[in-house]
Amino acid sequence: MLSVPAFRSRFVARAPACSRAFAASSPIVSTLQGKIKKLAADKTPQFTKLRKELGDVPIGKVTVEMCIGGARGVKCLLSETSLLDPMEGIRYRGRTLEECMEQLPKAPQGKVGLPEASFWLLLTDEMPTDTEVKA
Repeated sequence: MLSVPAFRSRFVARAPACSRAFAASSPIVSTLQGKIKKLAADKTPQFTKLRKELGDVPIGKVTVEMCIGGARGVKCLLSETSLLDPMEGIRYRGRTLEECMEQLPKAPQGKVGLPEASFWLLLTDEMPTDTEVKA
């Protein structure tokens, strides 16, 4: 068994350069960071107002049965990114999965939207362009 210092010198020293630094300097990350900062600045007053004006307003009623049943039907989350409709299924930013698959950029000869494009949509509420997800 290797000691911790021996392990580090043998394996950690040979690790490739940290990809985190690479990703943080990529164009898509820089673009997203700017968009997210702007969105946060725009949304903060809305959430502050919501909390101040409606913070004590109940949004639902929870029964023991609902808790035992895995919290089915319990309204307990404020979210703009997604909605789980019992009949339609999940919606991302108001779009059904089928709509997302039609609208999201795809890989060459791909039939489904790129994961990066879905992430972009969830974070920004904007449908990214092919250029933006390939950056």
